[in-house]
Amino acid sequence: MTLVGANTQAAGISPRRLFYYNAGFLRQSHLRRMLALAGYELRLGLPGPEDGVIVWGRSPYAWRGEAIAARYNVPVVRIEDAFLRSIRPGRLGDAPLGLLIDGRGVHFDSAAPSTLETILAKHSLDDSNLLTRARDGIARIRAL
Repeated sequence: MTLVGANTQAAGISPRRLFYYNAGFLRQSHLRRMLALAGYELRLGLPGPEDGVIVWGRSPYAWRGEAIAARYNVPVVRIEDAFLRSIRPGRLGDAPLGLLIDGRGVHFDSAAPSTLETILAKHSLDDSNLLTRARDGIARIRAL
């Protein structure tokens, strides 16, 4: 079964080919590299039915991508700096250590739930596999 457009978002699946309309995606090679390593292909142009549009959170330029996504009925994927962004502040020029990639919303905007909020609200947090993954992640962060 192939999921197309808004159906992929409803199913919690992010499209892998993402179109952008903000020069920041073009200028920041570390951002493109991180997204490529996560399995995303960034493109210029107009999205097809199995594509998506990527925007930076709720930035002042996000409306460009949101308008294209609405016009072509494709999902919007939002990215933001991860909670633990970098050793030094981003305004000093350091690249982020991680990104939040979310097809639902952004963690700091209460207008729409983010994937993280949905997980916390709807999923069992006593799952032993989930707890093991969390402990392993914490151990890796501490080892840095």
